[in-house]
Order: sequence, then C-alpha cells, then structure tokens
Amino acid sequence: MADQRHILASIILGLLATKATAQVQCINPVDSHGERERIVQGDYSATVRWRQVALSRNTIGYGSAEQRAYELTIDHGKVHMVRPAKDGGFEVRHDPAPDGSAVMLQLATPSRWQAAGSLDAISSFDDLSFVFDEMQEDLGCGDDAVLPFRIEGHIQEATWSLDTRPKNHVGHAKAQRATIVGIYSRQNKKRLFMVPGYNLHAHIVLHGNGLAGHLRNLTLDEGAQLYLPGQ
Repeated sequence: MADQRHILASIILGLLATKATAQVQCINPVDSHGERERIVQGDYSATVRWRQVALSRNTIGYGSAEQRAYELTIDHGKVHMVRPAKDGGFEVRHDPAPDGSAVMLQLATPSRWQAAGSLDAISSFDDLSFVFDEMQEDLGCGDDAVLPFRIEGHIQEATWSLDTRPKNHVGHAKAQRATIVGIYSRQNKKRLFMVPGYNLHAHIVLHGNGLAGHLRNLTLDEGAQLYLPGQ
C-alpha cells in the first residue's frame, strides 16, 4: 500500500507541475449550513431553505434534507435529491421547492473550474484522500486551504450511501461513468462535515443509473479528469 501511495503521490506532483495548476485558487468560500453536534444529538430540523441559497452552473455541494428525508448532491448547480422508495427502488428528484429545506448543506461556487490534469487509477477512498493530502502540500496552499473539487471519470465499482430516514441505504455501483464532487480542507472540519479521520467529504453522481449519494469507497480508472477552482 505504501508503494502504491508513493506512486500516486509522484503522479500528483507531476500533475501539479503544469502551468494550469499554478492558477489554482487555494481558499474558496463555502456557503455552509448545519451543526454537527445538533445532528449527532438527533435534531434534524431545518437550518436553511432553498430560497436562501444561490446555485449556478459552477456550484457543487452535498448535504441532507430536513429530517434527513433526502440525501443531497449538487453538481453544476443541479440538485440530486435521492432516497430509498417503498417499492425497493429509489426516488430521485431535481426540483427542490423554494420553501424546501435542509438540515445540512455545504455549497461551493468557484468563479471558474479549471482542468488540473488526469489522475492515475485510484483503488480506494483512502487513496483518494491521500492524493488530496499530497496535492495540497504540492500546491503550497497552506493548512487553511479550502479546495472544492470535481472529478469526472469511469469507475470500476463504488460503495455509496443514502444516510436518510426512516430508511437508509448502502449501495454498490458497478462499472460506469461517474462524477465525484466534494470539498477538501484541514480546517473547520466539523463545520464542513468532513468524514471523520479524513480531510474531505465527497459525493458521487452515477451516470449509468442516475443515482447520487455519499461516497464511501471506489475504484477509479486511470485517466479521470480533476477540476479545481481557478483564479
């Protein structure tokens, strides 16, 4: 594993040596809503309504609807609201009502997305996290970096989840095109709802079946395109 991660780090170092990545904006504002302590205590009441937030084509994000009724994933300003259906399938919506609400919502809208290069194959969430740890160091952004990201590529498989109520779901996706969106930061980890033990929170949009949710694990093919905020 250590050798594999060293190879991944070397690839990222080469990736970030390009002229394009020299223009990466290291600190990006996040429209952040929700309190981890309150959610842990079982309070899933609303903290923000959709009419209070602005979405554009550049917006990415993740969250959970009020009372955890839907898992929320946002890419290119499109909202994916997903929850298990009573018939064993899924309910998927893209039309949040203005008065609809979320208990947690993290939104980032860079002024522009910049292609930062292609990634080598990634075999786990740990490897993905390691790549971003190395990338942050090589960019020289400092520990206060807040880096929204997008990855477009092909997965061999992925484990994803809907942390919804009254019923949740853990899914195992097969090979298909996918987009991964998220935020990387070493600071404000509670506020940004980073995965415990990691410096990022990521969601996945599965283009083969139209589903989306919290990313738990993945095998990502070589050649996936990484996008970072441009200055």
